[in-house]
Amino acid sequence: MHKKRILCLIAAIAAVLIVIFITFQMGYWPYTVPSRLKKVLAMTLTGGAIAFSSVVFQTLTNNRILTPSILGLDALYLFLQTAIIYVFGSTHLMIVNKNINFFLCVGLMILFSVLLYTVMFKRKNKHIFLLLLVGIVFGTLFKSLSSFMEMLIDPNEYQVVQDKSFASFNHMNTDILLIASVLFAA
Repeated sequence: MHKKRILCLIAAIAAVLIVIFITFQMGYWPYTVPSRLKKVLAMTLTGGAIAFSSVVFQTLTNNRILTPSILGLDALYLFLQTAIIYVFGSTHLMIVNKNINFFLCVGLMILFSVLLYTVMFKRKNKHIFLLLLVGIVFGTLFKSLSSFMEMLIDPNEYQVVQDKSFASFNHMNTDILLIASVLFAA
């Protein structure tokens, strides 16, 4: 019962902070409120997805220290962004159109994950620690390949790679929030 009270208190504090964030220094409220609501939705969705994936991953590995980033999927994302810019340039439709870029990267990451897990779990010895080791190796490989391509590309295109490397709630693609929410709920 004590833990439920703490969770309720944390939820109440979060709700108050969300209201303060949405209403603080509003200015022109018909523009400000929808914009800030989208940011709150994106932050909530991102935080929920990170928390859910971390808990599931830590449960599967029976280790509270490991996070899903050890599988190297974040390095795969950066590698895909860098490779697309390296091959096609920063003005190609796959980079300029955020929706195409999102679905292409998500599709390629899912394809890579399915191929990797199919190969890894097809064997008789289905050790999750071998998968973690392979994830570390692939993560290192993808980071190295990304760094190599970043050194070869034009400095202006490198800036585009850097923009893709860091999450920003000020410059987010709000067109995919509904799709991401449905996928997260599923």
